[in-house]
Amino acid sequence: MIKGIYRQVCGLALISSFFASGIDAKADSRAWKSKFGSRTVEGEFVELKDGKLSLRKPGGGNLTLPISALTAEDQEFATQAQNAIDAQNRVDVSAALKDKMFRMVNGKAEPFALPAKNQPAYFLFYVVSSLCDTCVSHAPRLKEYYEKTLAPASEIELIVISLDTDKEQQQEYLAGQKLPFPAVSFESMAEFTTAVTPGVFNPEVDGCQTFILTTADGKVLAKSALEPKSAIEGILKH
Repeated sequence: MIKGIYRQVCGLALISSFFASGIDAKADSRAWKSKFGSRTVEGEFVELKDGKLSLRKPGGGNLTLPISALTAEDQEFATQAQNAIDAQNRVDVSAALKDKMFRMVNGKAEPFALPAKNQPAYFLFYVVSSLCDTCVSHAPRLKEYYEKTLAPASEIELIVISLDTDKEQQQEYLAGQKLPFPAVSFESMAEFTTAVTPGVFNPEVDGCQTFILTTADGKVLAKSALEPKSAIEGILKH
């Protein structure tokens, strides 16, 4: 009981410490108000992610605080600001994939293209590497789940993004694991990455075993780095 009250008091003190009055505002800054009192903090919106608001302070440096600590008006402002950034970063995923995919068939790489009509509404990208032991050990389970659950659902396409730096390694991994789904070709990785970074796939952040679910217009619905079946089921709830 006492520990619970202590945590609540500390939480309020921590949130209050984010706010201070009397800071000079810049033209690109905003006065963010705390719903716990009359305190404010000045800062330029940077990002809203996982319930945390990041601000750039007028004097330099960033500040992160829970979005729930702000007034309803400021929460709405932050949400709209993030939505605008997300919309700006969106890309036509189908166009970015055009003429850039292949699939291993009987041990040979064959070009793969999305259907001209009734294209998938969603894309589930799976980031792998032939040098990743976990990627290798989970491949059979992912293959089974794809064939039983994802392949029959024509509205979603699973596509491999390989981090391999060698074409033969990429193809040997897919052929050796007998994975039936398409992959972005080794020759097209640079062009594809440029087209979808940072909105969909960021090679500096999204490592092996990352699942990225997007809409056809590039809205990222979820990212997960769990084991395959759990990750996919969690993502598809969106």
